[in-house]
Amino acid sequence: MRKVKRSYNFWIYQGPALAWALLIFILSSIPGDNLPQMGFEFEDKFEHFLAYAAIGFLFARAFFFQSRFPGLREKYILATLAAGILFGVSDELHQYFVPGRVSDLYDLIADALGVVMGVFLFRALLWRGLVSET
Repeated sequence: MRKVKRSYNFWIYQGPALAWALLIFILSSIPGDNLPQMGFEFEDKFEHFLAYAAIGFLFARAFFFQSRFPGLREKYILATLAAGILFGVSDELHQYFVPGRVSDLYDLIADALGVVMGVFLFRALLWRGLVSET
């Protein structure tokens, strides 16, 4: 019974974070010439910020509600920042090898700021009681 509950909890709490990370990886694999444009300056930074704000929120949720490593829950903010920013670094390295894409420090900064915003949003919702373990 406990193994079933742990597996269920994994898919409820960690699954969305992994799925979103996979989606970012897939979208990062699209050659630059095939990307749709929104038509405003710095749109790619805005896209990076939003994508990584979601990663920050989902990683924070995954780390906070995991039960396998109790100490990790206490340090979920640090774990989220580390994991989210490292994922951003790996994404920028990955884009270096994709035709028509570039690895950009400013994209990484947008990624990191997005992760911080996602953690902040999760923490604010948690503090207000709008996010709970159900």
